[in-house]
Amino acid sequence: MGAAEKQTLFSTTLGCVADFQNGGAWKESEYVDSGVPVTRVTNCQSGTVDLSGCKYLSFSSAKKYERHRLIKGDLIVATVGSHPTQPGSVVGRTSTVPESASGSLLNQNAVRLRAKSGLLDQRYLTYLASSKEFRDYIIAHARGAASQVRMSIELLRDMPLLLPPLPTQQLVASFLSVYDDLIENNMRRIEILEEMARRLYEEWFVQFRFPGHEEVGFKESELGLIPEGWGVTELEEVVHLTMGQSPSSEFYNEVGEGLPFHQGVTGFGDYFPSNKSYCTIEARVANEGDILFSVRAPVGRINVAKEKIVIGRGVSALRSKTDHQIFLLSQLRCIFKEEDSMGNGAIFKAVTKKDMQSIKLLQPSAEVIERFELIAAPLWRLIRILSDKNTNLSKQRDLLLPKLIAGEIDVSDIPMPT
Repeated sequence: MGAAEKQTLFSTTLGCVADFQNGGAWKESEYVDSGVPVTRVTNCQSGTVDLSGCKYLSFSSAKKYERHRLIKGDLIVATVGSHPTQPGSVVGRTSTVPESASGSLLNQNAVRLRAKSGLLDQRYLTYLASSKEFRDYIIAHARGAASQVRMSIELLRDMPLLLPPLPTQQLVASFLSVYDDLIENNMRRIEILEEMARRLYEEWFVQFRFPGHEEVGFKESELGLIPEGWGVTELEEVVHLTMGQSPSSEFYNEVGEGLPFHQGVTGFGDYFPSNKSYCTIEARVANEGDILFSVRAPVGRINVAKEKIVIGRGVSALRSKTDHQIFLLSQLRCIFKEEDSMGNGAIFKAVTKKDMQSIKLLQPSAEVIERFELIAAPLWRLIRILSDKNTNLSKQRDLLLPKLIAGEIDVSDIPMPT
């Protein structure tokens, strides 16, 4: 953005350009089994609202609380919870209301922000709320003990802003939303590919409708009826297992020195981990393609290493001895659908190396496994490619966002992502 355009930025406060509405507070006795959903802070995750497991108010009682009703695009800011500098922090967490949560009522410990017409673009507001400046302001003004702090609504209203004219806000928001749309499209493709791989595994190895199954009999085993020619084995027989070990904290850093370090599931994603911490010595490591398995609560959360990493005591690394890594991945994801459960109903908050080694695994014929991998491996390769694309898109967007918000660059000078 040129010098002449920078002069058009105007100084204001968040309260002058956005309407605020606190969440409501309801007694437990007011909730019902179905009706109008209530959005709580616990429903606000990963920048959006997921109403899974939400509570409800009756339609008749909800009429009294129209001021708390949310619409698509509203910005929610959590105002009570753990300090924003703590891992998994709550205070200052922002979420944008999707279509699926439109019409729900906002609960207490959060505030709804809605842009004032003619002054602030709602999408620009959501990007503003994800900026470092917004987070730094929350960190500086949240008050209380580290485990429970509160962000004053009045101080949030007083947050100073330097805004471009509305048309420029809309242009910036439209540009950044292209990144988000591409990321969302890739995520939908990833979900479809993973669903295809999951259903293929269940079809062949749970329902036993694999190619040629019509000509195969069944026999009793520790895992129930299984096809003739197949067996049951323990994990230690078919897997190279590495249990993580945490080096001294003096070797940790967050500036990228050494190898990426994962102590537990903090950096785990849906399929692959993202790196925040690093370690300057190689203790126990996982290599690219190794299956990362959480051995401390939540037990059984699974990711795949995208590179060589150091693993701490909360993580183990698994590698198939026969190089059937995709089959092993599919098998473990099926066994550990529910975290903290070893697949037989037993609940574990932590597992030892012996526990891991003794996990019972179905051992199909090598021919069937090979045929499965010929179909499933390309699906997972494409999942990896799309995941890498999303990582790059996110990095590009996050690099551009603060410069666009601060008016340091002109959006019209930047090529549109494809």
